[in-house]
Amino acid sequence: MGDGPFFGRLREREAGCIGTLVGWIVVISISTCALGARQPSESACSTPMWSAALIPKLEPGRTHRYWEGREDAGLAYLDNEHLIVHQVHVDFGQLSSRESADVSSPFRLQASLVDGSSGKPLLTREWGTRSGGSAIVVNHAGVIVRTGDTLRLLSSDLVELQKSPLQHDDAERLIDWEIQVSASRRSVLFNQYRVNEKNAGLSQYSVLDGETFEDREAWEEVPALRNAAFSVSDHAIAYVKRLHGRDQIVISEFGSKKWNAVWHRAGEGCNDSKVFAMVTGNSFVYACKELSFVANGKLQMREKFGKGEEPVNAKVSVAENGRVIAISLSRINVRLLNEDRTEYLSGLRVVVYDLVLKKRIQTVVISPLPKQYYDFALSPDGSKLAILNDRSVSVCEMPGQVSEAQLEPLAEQKD
Repeated sequence: MGDGPFFGRLREREAGCIGTLVGWIVVISISTCALGARQPSESACSTPMWSAALIPKLEPGRTHRYWEGREDAGLAYLDNEHLIVHQVHVDFGQLSSRESADVSSPFRLQASLVDGSSGKPLLTREWGTRSGGSAIVVNHAGVIVRTGDTLRLLSSDLVELQKSPLQHDDAERLIDWEIQVSASRRSVLFNQYRVNEKNAGLSQYSVLDGETFEDREAWEEVPALRNAAFSVSDHAIAYVKRLHGRDQIVISEFGSKKWNAVWHRAGEGCNDSKVFAMVTGNSFVYACKELSFVANGKLQMREKFGKGEEPVNAKVSVAENGRVIAISLSRINVRLLNEDRTEYLSGLRVVVYDLVLKKRIQTVVISPLPKQYYDFALSPDGSKLAILNDRSVSVCEMPGQVSEAQLEPLAEQKD
């Protein structure tokens, strides 16, 4: 730093040395007060805002890489003051019930609305579901619930507004479907993967307005977009595509069917776990062996992960303003026994980044390691991080965000 142009000018203009240094000390002092809490820190969140056992019990039958899943249990912020915690549990007493047409299996999806400042459950809802294919996502208009092949639209107090079984066309067979919500919560995209009578796969897309629940657009594309890391902004869909051994991000405006490459990751393509999320219409994050933040096609920030660390596949949370993101890093060990290969979790952390400051601002160590359920979510304003570890939910307060106005004096001095 001493050889930079700023200090070169100090040597040339000794008369202004003291004044300039005093100015820098003032700016740095102010910035340190504002940013001091935002330096990367590592903790087990030993003093969370609150912690509560919100999952009634653990269900048997842990799946392979259980820490990547969200179907069996998970959480989402409804708004800055309320959290939704859900779990799929088994109730064999429901098999003989005739109270509801929904009851056709012993699996039940239970969702609880929780006070975000205390962890106190406010109300609980439950629906019949399947062994797989459950999801709860939040947008501006309310809550979207998937139970198998049924879609439910709920108000913000979890009152059911609409229920829609997915339509089955005789010429097409529904294989799977996914829901993606933009970071701003203003757009909801459904990707239904279908196979036609010629056994060709296609994606049937539909977009809901996240503020009104009204249909916006619908279209089909061949080939289908399946088993790929994809995400949506308010007006476009993007995914990670492998081309000539390299990873690239391709993007398409809703309904246009025209895909354009907007960024190539340097080096060989990544075969490990991936995390990809659109942040705004022209920016995104991609995590593989490192985290990359790209805006307007240019790399803005890059952080290489530690040796042996990999991102937890497909798990990412983006604050509504697009400034703060959280991903999870895991360490996986392999045990060989009689030629059988078993992977087991040996370390887990949640890392949080401020994309304006272009730096990691928090690292939370997950301890003890989860045995069955694991999830995390940022509040819409990025001020709180909720973590699900088996039966317990804890909420950690994130470092206070520095406004862009507070950063301007530093930027002017550096220019």
